[in-house]
Amino acid sequence: QAMQRAHAGLRALQPLKLQTGATHAAAWSNASGVIHIVREDVGRHNALDKLIGAMSKARVDTTQGFMCITSRASFEMVQKTSKKRAKHE
Repeated sequence: QAMQRAHAGLRALQPLKLQTGATHAAAWSNASGVIHIVREDVGRHNALDKLIGAMSKARVDTTQGFMCITSRASFEMVQKTSKKRAKHE
């Protein structure tokens, strides 16, 4: 339910997508599905990189939520997020 809630709320938090119709987003949500950080970019990997950077800067506890993206998740994206989490554990 939390993942569905985050995914359903993500579009409203994408101002570039609403203007252009052509961007991807990556978001950090708490365990309840409430989105706290969103980053957009034309490239799905870039959106994810921007999110990871914002999360690092904010010192987000990665054990307390999940990432939500608007595109397909390649194995490289999954690997990148798991490495990010491993550094904080």
